[in-house]
Amino acid sequence: MKGVAGIGKTFQTKMFMVDWAKGNSNKDIDLIVSFHFSKLNSRRDQDQSMEDLLNDFFNINQLEVPDYDKYKIAFVLDGLEKCEINLDFVKNKDLTDIQEKASMDVLLTNLIKGKLLPSAYLWIISQPSGVDKIPPQYIHKVTECQETLKRRQRLAANLRTRFCEKYTQVEDIDHPNQKNTEHIIKRNSTGEVNDKNKNVQTESVTKVNAISDIFKDKKDQTIRTVLTIGEADIGKSFHVQKFMKEWVKSKDKLLQKHVTWTKDSVLGKDAEELIFPLNFSKLKEKKKKKFSLVGLLNNFFEETQESVISDYAKFKVLFILDGLDASELSLDKGDILTDVREPASVDVLLINLIKGNLLPTAKFWITTRPSSLELLPVDSIDRMTEIREKPDVVSQRKLKSQLKEQFTLVSEGIDRQKTSAFLNEIYTDLYIIEGERGEVNVQHESRQVQEAKFKPVREETPIKYHDILNPASGQNKPIRTVLTIGVAGIGKTFASMKYMLDWAEGTANKNIYYTFSLPFRELNLRKDGEHSFEELIHQFFPVMKTSEINNYDNYEILIVLDGLDECRLDLNFSESMDWTDVRKATSVNVLLINLIKGNLLPKAQIWITSRPAASNIIPAGKVDRVTEVRGFNDEQKEEYFRKRFSEKHVAEKILSHVKKSRSLYIMCHIPVFCWITSKVLEDFVNRNQEEGMPKTLTDMYIHFLLLQCRQANVKYGGEETSESFETDSCWNTRNKDTVLSLGKLAFEELQKGNLLFTEENLIECGIDIEKTAVFSGLFTQVIREGCGLYQKSFFCFVHLSIQEFLAAFYVSHRFNNEGENLLTKPASVVGDLPASSFYKTAVDKALDSENGDWDLFLRFLLGLSLETNQNLLQELLKKAENSGETNKETIKYIKGKISEEISDADKNLNLFHCLNELNDHSLVKEVKKYLQSETLAFENFTTSQWSALTFVLLMSDENLDVFDLKTYLTSEKVLLGMLPVVKVSKTTLLSWCELSEESCKGLRSSVLTSASSNLTKLDLSHNDLLDSGVEALANGLRSLHCKLEILK
Repeated sequence: MKGVAGIGKTFQTKMFMVDWAKGNSNKDIDLIVSFHFSKLNSRRDQDQSMEDLLNDFFNINQLEVPDYDKYKIAFVLDGLEKCEINLDFVKNKDLTDIQEKASMDVLLTNLIKGKLLPSAYLWIISQPSGVDKIPPQYIHKVTECQETLKRRQRLAANLRTRFCEKYTQVEDIDHPNQKNTEHIIKRNSTGEVNDKNKNVQTESVTKVNAISDIFKDKKDQTIRTVLTIGEADIGKSFHVQKFMKEWVKSKDKLLQKHVTWTKDSVLGKDAEELIFPLNFSKLKEKKKKKFSLVGLLNNFFEETQESVISDYAKFKVLFILDGLDASELSLDKGDILTDVREPASVDVLLINLIKGNLLPTAKFWITTRPSSLELLPVDSIDRMTEIREKPDVVSQRKLKSQLKEQFTLVSEGIDRQKTSAFLNEIYTDLYIIEGERGEVNVQHESRQVQEAKFKPVREETPIKYHDILNPASGQNKPIRTVLTIGVAGIGKTFASMKYMLDWAEGTANKNIYYTFSLPFRELNLRKDGEHSFEELIHQFFPVMKTSEINNYDNYEILIVLDGLDECRLDLNFSESMDWTDVRKATSVNVLLINLIKGNLLPKAQIWITSRPAASNIIPAGKVDRVTEVRGFNDEQKEEYFRKRFSEKHVAEKILSHVKKSRSLYIMCHIPVFCWITSKVLEDFVNRNQEEGMPKTLTDMYIHFLLLQCRQANVKYGGEETSESFETDSCWNTRNKDTVLSLGKLAFEELQKGNLLFTEENLIECGIDIEKTAVFSGLFTQVIREGCGLYQKSFFCFVHLSIQEFLAAFYVSHRFNNEGENLLTKPASVVGDLPASSFYKTAVDKALDSENGDWDLFLRFLLGLSLETNQNLLQELLKKAENSGETNKETIKYIKGKISEEISDADKNLNLFHCLNELNDHSLVKEVKKYLQSETLAFENFTTSQWSALTFVLLMSDENLDVFDLKTYLTSEKVLLGMLPVVKVSKTTLLSWCELSEESCKGLRSSVLTSASSNLTKLDLSHNDLLDSGVEALANGLRSLHCKLEILK
C-alpha cells in the first residue's frame, strides 16, 4: 500500500491489527508480524535467520521456539521509503530455510519473493518515493491510501475560515482608487508579445465585471495563467483581497460558475475549491531554502499541514501570486520539476508551477507592475489583464493640468510677454446681467459703451460668472447654450478663463467632466481643412487622445467658443448640412454649426463669447441664455484707478482728468481701456505734462504708441541713452521701421479678417521679429502652455483695438506721405483729387461692412487727420495741407450720411463717434433726438430703424400686452422685424395686414416655440397664409413651450 506521508498508512495497519486481534476479521491468520524498515536498517550488518528475527519480535527464548512453518503468518512491513538496505532481487541467493542465517538483504528479498515462508502474507507500506525498490512482478496487489472527501472538504472549510478572519475584518473593503480605476482584459490579434517592451500589442479591451471572469475560456483555448499588470498603488492587491472576500463569502463554489478546468482533468463538479494567495515579498524571504510544493504550502498554511492531501489535482486549485515586482527571484531557471513533493528552490518551484510542469491542473493569477514583465516566460501567460486608472479619468486629470498651466498665470494688463500674475488674485467680479435672446444689442460696441450709463432703468438679473450655465432659481430646464456678449476688452475672455480655472482646480462646477476651450481665432487656422470633431479636440488637447471615449453623451461636457466676432468661418446656419458623427470629418464651419444647433454632442453645454456686432450670426432659437458683460460702473472705475496707483495724489489727478473728458470716462467702462488709460496718464504725470493729457480715443492710442516706443528705447539700453524722453526721441530708425511694418501687417490682415499671424506673414510685411519683441504692449507671440498644439510660432496684436489703430495709422501714413489710397481696390494714387475724397471712401467702407468691422478703424483714421494729432507723429506723418478744410468737408459728408436712410441704422451711430474724433459736437443733441423723437414717420423707417423701435419698445415702461401691427405699418417686413415685441405680448392682432406664409414661419420659430413667449391670443384672420403657412403654425402649436389659447 502506498500513500503520501501523514496520509494515514500506519494508522490503517494498526486498525487492521486491532480488528484481527478482536477476531473481527482475517480469522485465517494465526500470527501478525509488524516490522518498520527504519528498525530493520539497524540490523543490516548482522547475519541472522528468519527464525531469529521472528523470535526477537515475539520475545521467545530458544527453549520455546515454535514451528513457524505450521502457522499462517502476515507480515506488515512499514516505511519502505526509509529502507536503507540494498534489496538486490537479482543477485541475492535463494533462501528457503528459516533457520539459515543470512544478511537482512537476503532475508527480506527471499521473504518478498516467496522463497521464505511461502505461505505467509506480506503487506508492504510505502510512500510513493519508495515504491520502486521492489520489482513489480513480486507485487500481487497495489493499493493506495488516500484522504476521504470529508478531509478535502474539511481543508477547504478550514481555509475559508482562515481567510474569512483575514479578509472580512472590515465589513466593506475599499480603496481610494476604486471609483477611478477599471480592470480590463487586454486583447491582441496575434497573441504575440513585442520583444522590445514585452507588452502585448493591444487592439481592444474588454472590461472585467467579476474578477472570476478573467479565467473565462477563449473560443479555442482554456485559460490557465492570467497576468494582471498595474502601476504601484493602483489597487492590484485590493482586487486580490476583494476576490478573496467574495470567495470566502460565497455559499456555492465561486470558481465553478465561471472557470473551466483542463479538459483532461478528472475533476468532478463536486471537487472542492482551494485558493492559495501567496505574496512574492514573503516568498523572497524563503529564497535561500528548499521546499517541495507541499512543503511550501505547509509553511504558509497550517491547514494543509493538519489535513494531509495525497493529490492536490483532485481540487480546483487557484494560486494567487501577488506582487511579482517585489519578488527579487530568478524565474528563468531551466530545471524541470514535476513532483509536488520534490524539494527545490522557491524560484524553481514557481517557474515550474507557472509553466505547468508542477500541478498542471491548477490555475494562476499573477499580479505585477508593467516594469517587471520581463521576469516571466511570456509563452506561459494565457491572458493579460490590467488594472488601470480609467482613461477618461486620466484624460480629465491631464486636461485640468493643461488648463491650469494655461490660466493660472495670465499677463498683467495686455502686455502678454511681461511678468505674469495669478488670475485668481487679479480677477475682479464683472457685472454680468442675464437677458432674453431678443434683447441682444447688435449695435456697434463703441456706441454701447457710450450709452451704458444712460440705458433705461429696467429690471436686470445679475448673474455670477460661475452660475452662467446653471438654470435660474426655480427653473428645471437645463441651459445648453449661453451667449455672452460685451465690447472688446470688457472681460468676456477673462470670465471664461476664470470659470475654466475654477473647474480645473476643483473649486466649482464639479458636475462638468470635461471642459474644452476652442477660441475662434485658432479655429480660423483650420478653415481650409476637414476634421472630425474628435480630431479637433485632440489637436487642441492631445491628452484626450488616450481617453477611449466611446460615447461623448455619457459625459457632462462644456465647450467654450471664445471670440465669435473673430470668427472667419462661414457659419451659415440655414444652408449647412446636418452632422451628428463626432468621428466623421468635415469642414470646421459644419462642425461648429451642428455643435451649436445641437446635432453634434447634443448633451454638451456651449458657452459662446462675442462682441455684440457679431452675436446675431447665431439663430435666436439656438441660444438658451444671453448674458451681457457690462464692465465697470462708475464706482468700479474710481476703485480701479485708486487701486492702480499707490500714491493718492497721482490717482486723484488721473481720475480727475478722466472724469473731465466724458468720452474717455465712458470708454473706461472697459477694463482694458482702463489699463491703457492708466499707463498713458501715469506717464504724463511722471513727466509733469498733465496739461497735455489726451481727451479723445485717437489721442489716447497715439500716446500709448509713443509710450511703447520710449519703453522700447529703454529696453535697447545704451543706444538711446543720449536722447531725452521727449516725443521726438521716439522716432529713431528702428522704431519707425517697426511701427510701420506693424501697421502694414495690421491693415493687410484686417482686410482678410485675420487676427492670428504666422512668421511668414510677419516676414512678408518686413517685420523683424527680434526688434518687434520689445513692443510687447502692441504685439505678442501666442503661447499655449503645455498644449503642444502649434508646430510653429503664431503672433497677434494684444487687443483688436490696437490692430485697428495701427491699421488706420498705416493707411493714413500711406495717404499723407505717399499720396496713395489703400482703401480702394486696387489701391490708387490720389493725384489731384481732394483729400476729403479719401476720407469719404473710408466712411463708405465702414458703412458697407456687415458687422461693423471697420467702425473703430474709421474713428482712428479720422482722428489721425487732425492737425494736433499729426503734430504728435510729425516724424512719421507728413502734415496734410488744408487739413482744416478737409475736415470740414468730411464732417459735412458724415452729416449727410446720417440724414440718409441707410440699410443699417446702427452703423449710422458710429458716425457720431467719428464727429467726436473730429472735435465736432454739433450733432450730439440730434443723436438724442434721433433716438427719442416721437414724431418719426413710420412710413419712412428703414429695416434697422424698425429694429431700433423694437428695442425701445421692449426697454420702455409701456404696456406691451397687446400688439397691433396696424398701429405701425401693415407690412410683413415690419412684423418679422418686431417679432420680439410679439413674443412678450399676450395678444397680437394681425388681421388684414397682407401677410403670407413667411409670417407664419417667423411666428413659429421666434414666438410659438420660444420658452419665453407670453402669447396666448393670436389673430391672423383675413390674410393669405396658404396651406404651408397653416402647417407652420400647426408645428408651432405642437411645441411644449407654446402658450397659445386662442388662434383666429
